[in-house]
Amino acid sequence: MRQFINNIKLKQIVFFALAVLSLLLYFGLTFITNLQESSLLEQRIANEWSKEGDAAQISAFFTEKAGVTVDSLTGFERQLDSALLQDSIVATSESARLYASTYSGKGEVTITSQKGNVTADAIGVAGDFFLFHPLKLVSGSYFNSSEITGDYILIDEEAAWQLFGSNDIAGKQVMIGQTPHFIAGVIERDDSDLYLKAGLKKTTVYLSYHSLETYGTTKGIDSYEIVMPNPITGFALKTVKEKIGVAETEVYLVENSNRYSLLSLAKIYLESSYRSMGITGVVFPYWENIARYYEDKFVTMLVFRILLLIYPIIYTIVFLVKKWKNRKWKWRQIPGLLKNAVVWINRNKIKEDLDL
Repeated sequence: MRQFINNIKLKQIVFFALAVLSLLLYFGLTFITNLQESSLLEQRIANEWSKEGDAAQISAFFTEKAGVTVDSLTGFERQLDSALLQDSIVATSESARLYASTYSGKGEVTITSQKGNVTADAIGVAGDFFLFHPLKLVSGSYFNSSEITGDYILIDEEAAWQLFGSNDIAGKQVMIGQTPHFIAGVIERDDSDLYLKAGLKKTTVYLSYHSLETYGTTKGIDSYEIVMPNPITGFALKTVKEKIGVAETEVYLVENSNRYSLLSLAKIYLESSYRSMGITGVVFPYWENIARYYEDKFVTMLVFRILLLIYPIIYTIVFLVKKWKNRKWKWRQIPGLLKNAVVWINRNKIKEDLDL
């Protein structure tokens, strides 16, 4: 042992230490990436919808020219039902749902209370919006956005203070146009630099798409999201693409449930030279801009992770090659070594039988 230690050179210690350090940094970056990815709840709906991993979350973002309407999305879901039934994909029980979906559109509304009024950015929602976007509540609760003509509204803290001087205002009445609406809850709006640059720049409220379309201003439905069965890879994305009824130039489709996989990140890296080119005219909502920010971030981290792995791999290969060249045995000795091993095993077995 002492001779082995004495034979180790400083250069060998340095190379080995660098390999260990590279591995530690690699595992550290991998841990950070996985931790950040797991915190992106809006991209992980498929995991919650099906623990078996046979579901996929798909998002469709439309241009203004796409002309998507409530009726066209209703028609799409009828076609989707037929397609799933044709492929023998049925719900496990009468109360179970095969999929959940939501659509939304951006706009602006003016909200009035007895203390004042505020003109805010508005997101009109329908369906299971708060399943896909679990906003952080300060008080109150979400409203049932599956009711097309719902008269509830979620407002952020800034709007709550401007309208009522308090956050604890669930159930309070406000007016949008000449129609009363009721505060379902107050949410926390993230005003970090990332969210500001993503598009969440000022007071934002959430109300039914019907209310936004009727009492506010909007350019129409610009987002549709669904979590649905995905029995084989790519089935859900292919089905939505075929049935959505919008020209490819007027829609941008994303499979959220695998967007941060190694294969997806590698594809983004290869396409990075023209990724920023806007050829569809789609204006992404803030949550998709944030998701794309993390795509770029994880791609960068993946590149560093690969670079950190290169040195330990090369070090290991060189080490093994040297050991191979300095081996004390020859190929022709292998049969004899195997024969000796068999004899040794048999002897030990006989000895154990005698002891018994």
